[in-house]
Formats: sequence, structure tokens, C-alpha cells
Amino acid sequence: MLITFFLSCQKPCKTYHYSSDQFPTGFVIHALEENMNTYTMTAQGAAVQPGDFIEITQPEQNAKYQVDHIEYYSEPSDMWIAILHPIPHAY
Repeated sequence: MLITFFLSCQKPCKTYHYSSDQFPTGFVIHALEENMNTYTMTAQGAAVQPGDFIEITQPEQNAKYQVDHIEYYSEPSDMWIAILHPIPHAY
């Protein structure tokens, strides 16, 4: 069962940090084939909401995204899948 949330900034947006140096890697991110400016990301971490920001640090680049849509899994309850769009010139 998934719980769905859509973009809404009724609260201050937070920034969450993920790194490819985390062991094991704590996330998976892919560009959507039909829209290369939209990404899907699966990770764990409670409290991520639409409108929040995700910063990803990788050896080859750093990137910042905003959460457009997020769904939480029922088990484990802090695992989610989200639709993101990149924030240009984040660094």
C-alpha cells in the first residue's frame, strides 16, 4: 500500500542530503525516459514531503532536485518513491 502526497508548500521546505558514498547506497535515481528533465527516486527517510529538496552528492557531480510527488510504502514505512525535477545551477 502506498500513501500519496502532491506538491504543496504549506510549510517551510526542507533539504535532505544523499550521497553515493553511503554504504550501502541509500537511494536509486533514474531519469524518466519520456521526460529527461524528470526523475524518479527511491530511498528511505521519514518526513520527506512534496516541495522539499533533495541534494545528491556523487564523485562526478552534485545535483539538487525538488520533490513534486511522493508515495510512502507501508513496509518499511519510511521507504518512498518520488517524482523529482532538477533545480538548475544548484551548486
